[in-house]
Amino acid sequence: MPQQLILTDVTSGVLTLTLNRPEKLNALSPALLDDLFAALRAAEDDEQVGAVIIKGAGRAFCTGYDITPGPDRQSPSERGIRDDISAMERNQGRWRILWNLNKPTIAQVHGYCVAGGTDLA
Repeated sequence: MPQQLILTDVTSGVLTLTLNRPEKLNALSPALLDDLFAALRAAEDDEQVGAVIIKGAGRAFCTGYDITPGPDRQSPSERGIRDDISAMERNQGRWRILWNLNKPTIAQVHGYCVAGGTDLA
């Protein structure tokens, strides 16, 4: 069974989203980002959610983007400029979901918070 990358808990109208990759200090993998932004979109539409807290499991909030090479990632020499531009546009579109969320959102930072972690905070 695959690891659940985002843990959710709703208590008294507050949705807590926990980044759940403590072994990687909650580095932002593509799958984690997909799950995070799906949870934020759901929170936007959920009238029972009045606020959102984002935190990290383990000893760090988030150490940034996961740049571990994998079979689904092309090397820079294999990508074209159009691929890079499209990826940046998609990435900015996802961040706008968080930036424009109509619910108060708190980053509960502890431990490391660097690079993409600061984007999230």
